[in-house]
Formats: sequence, structure tokens, C-alpha cells
Amino acid sequence: MCKHPDLSEKAVGRESVELALKWSKLLEAHAKKVYSSVLHSEITAGHALAKKIQSGDVTNGMTVRFIYRKCWSKLESSKQVDQGLALLEDLNWLRVEQVKGTTKSREEIHLNPHFMSHSDV
Repeated sequence: MCKHPDLSEKAVGRESVELALKWSKLLEAHAKKVYSSVLHSEITAGHALAKKIQSGDVTNGMTVRFIYRKCWSKLESSKQVDQGLALLEDLNWLRVEQVKGTTKSREEIHLNPHFMSHSDV
């Protein structure tokens, strides 16, 4: 059986408790800031892609590869682009289709003609 030290005689002062609480709040705020971009990367990518669609930078029939190669802010990696496309596809803004070419297939973006009326992304 483990023997735990008797802590009943060791009191923690009020100042130490208050300092520990302040420190934990600081660490929590810092962790939220650091992890928010990771936890919300799909939403961030979706917003960035939605703005590109609304501005006309992404058009109907454009290839996914074209977007990868543009390296737009918050869409710098293929993972970010795929996350943004997946979110907007779930929200019915677009669909990504495999189109067979003469030598290889490509992924094309087909925009929903009514996506502007669903712009709550």
C-alpha cells in the first residue's frame, strides 16, 4: 500500500493560491490562442476560400490544382485547400468533381449558382 505524505500540516498561503490562479488563467489564454488556429483550421480555410469565390478569384470549372498553386493566405497547403473545399461542399457552395482528361483526370470545382444567397460561412 502506498503511503502518502501527510499534507495536513502544510498550509498554502493565500498569496500562493492567488498567484497559481493567475498563472493558470494566463496559461489557459495562451493555449487557446495557440491551438485555435489548429482547432479551427477547416473553418479558417473555408472562410478564405469563400472570400476567393465571392471576389471572383475562384470560378466555375477551375481546378483544385490551380488553387493549390496560388498559395493564397490561409490556403497555402493542399490540406488547407482540401479542408476549405470540404467545408464549402458540406454547406452546398460547391462540389468537386473528378473529370477524366486525355492523359489523366483532374478535380474541377463546380460552384452552386445560388451560393451567394447562402453566404453565412
